[in-house]
Amino acid sequence: MSRHSVEDEVASAAAGLAALLTLIVMAVIVTFLVAMVTEVVRIYRTHAFQPTKTARILWVAAACLLGVWLVAGLLATHPQFAPLAAYLASWSFLAYCVVVEVCDGMAGAHEAPALQANAAGLLEQAPGGFPWDGRRSANLEDLIGEGVVLGEALR
Repeated sequence: MSRHSVEDEVASAAAGLAALLTLIVMAVIVTFLVAMVTEVVRIYRTHAFQPTKTARILWVAAACLLGVWLVAGLLATHPQFAPLAAYLASWSFLAYCVVVEVCDGMAGAHEAPALQANAAGLLEQAPGGFPWDGRRSANLEDLIGEGVVLGEALR
């Protein structure tokens, strides 16, 4: 019959805690990656299929990312370069996401004034005014109707 010492139990508990922490960190990393990829897909759907400079930058960034990943894959085939390949692949993905977000921000900066002008024009042209401007009383049906009109105009 073997006797378990306190040290064995502490070591077993520490290993279990380390495994649990590893799972939590992996879940956070996967959640972060899914969020990043979802945002990249949204940006490509919005900007990449238009004949603009932003679209060209997005496609060049995607080609560069694939090229760097190809080099990282080749480096990963040699055990001594595997850590370098992992760093190269992960940092290139981060740089790619930054480029994509900057492109989205630049394209959004050009679209924002037009959207604001459209919304301001819609508010000025509202028939009979809005309930909060004092020209008529608040009514739920009026608010719903005006909200629908405003929402359709902003699309």
